[in-house]
Amino acid sequence: MKKKKGTKKMKTKILALDNTSIILKALQLLLIFLFTFGVIISKLPQLVTGSIVNAVLIYTLINYGLNQAIILGMITPIIAASSGFLPLPLLLMLPFITLGNAVYVSVYNLLNKKYQVAGIFTAAIAKFLLIYLTVTYFVFKPINVLIAGKAQIVNIPLTIIDMMRWPQLYTAILGGLIALGLLKIKQR
Repeated sequence: MKKKKGTKKMKTKILALDNTSIILKALQLLLIFLFTFGVIISKLPQLVTGSIVNAVLIYTLINYGLNQAIILGMITPIIAASSGFLPLPLLLMLPFITLGNAVYVSVYNLLNKKYQVAGIFTAAIAKFLLIYLTVTYFVFKPINVLIAGKAQIVNIPLTIIDMMRWPQLYTAILGGLIALGLLKIKQR
């Protein structure tokens, strides 16, 4: 059996290209993360911040995959909480916001090949329902807190609770549509 010349060299070049591609994708993901971090800590209004974060989640899903989008969706609520964007009483919502982001990108991932726009609306509704129902029925009931040995009922202000209701639907829809628009521009 005669060994072909250049086979080893070709494999080395392919491996080098794969490594370069991995490094470039990692750098792009880092830039997306840093951009998202900057948007969150800038403390823009919820409609702006939420829409941009949701756009970045869909953009990340389409360009880098479901796992990367889910990871980014897990990190963004933590950044919001640590930067003060998320009011203290909403810290109870962190797991549900994270789960809502995962549902958002997962549902869109299932539908985006055939139904891009409908997929955005369906994913947004799924995320909204999860967060809305959680905040309404499980998290924000009056809480009994012991203060100086006596039970006190603490109510979380409605304005804070409302951050986890309808704005979640609006920002998910708007963010998804922004992402689709950016992707169409990128394809030109």
